[in-house]
Amino acid sequence: YVVRRKFEVRENELYNGLLLRQSQQNLNRLGFFKPGLALNQQPTEVGNVLDVVTKLDETQTGSFQAQLGYSEQTQLTVAVSLSKGNLFGRGQTLRLSAESGQRGVRQNYSVDFIEPHLLDSDFSSDSSVAYRNVQDLTELNRGDYQETRLSQGFGFPIYRVFKLGFTFEGLNRTFDTESINSQRLRSLTPAFSYNTVNHPIFPTDGSEVIFSVTQVGGQVFGGTTEFRRYRIRAQRFIA
Repeated sequence: YVVRRKFEVRENELYNGLLLRQSQQNLNRLGFFKPGLALNQQPTEVGNVLDVVTKLDETQTGSFQAQLGYSEQTQLTVAVSLSKGNLFGRGQTLRLSAESGQRGVRQNYSVDFIEPHLLDSDFSSDSSVAYRNVQDLTELNRGDYQETRLSQGFGFPIYRVFKLGFTFEGLNRTFDTESINSQRLRSLTPAFSYNTVNHPIFPTDGSEVIFSVTQVGGQVFGGTTEFRRYRIRAQRFIA
């Protein structure tokens, strides 16, 4: 069903070559299969009926990364991350990461889970939880502080390559220095995106544009801080 739900055509519909090409593009954008994915048309015993046979080979969808670094400011840092796409063959993605250092980011742990079709619908879900223990190395010199962040995002395709999303996020920051008050940030981020990139990991063609507005705090969301942030990101890939 991970493959079939990316098809723009259904059984017993009239032949449509454009929708078949779009179906092939949808499958390539998953990033779960090796290059050479093809939709072959085979005649049947009925003269005006074709079978569409999908030929694909699943690629490696997991990755493990480890980093070791040293600088005069942060000294020794170690980071590891683990990512698995198409988890248990269900099209889901799980990411785990951890980082530790002598100075700066002392501890950083995060877990992300992406469900592209929530309850088998067109809605997508992106859940994240993270914890950080940080030493402030800026001129503010606020000492050590801890952050706990929870976020939940939902997305919905408007028309093929256009998508609308909303992300709710809560962040609590507490300082070891008693003279600095704790901070609570509550935010909502609506985002509009356009994406024609042909592959999520090794893109060779396509564009991606994302525009978002983040409202932090205010009368509706509360918290200790209020501001609004506008962002636009654009990418173009050329082989």
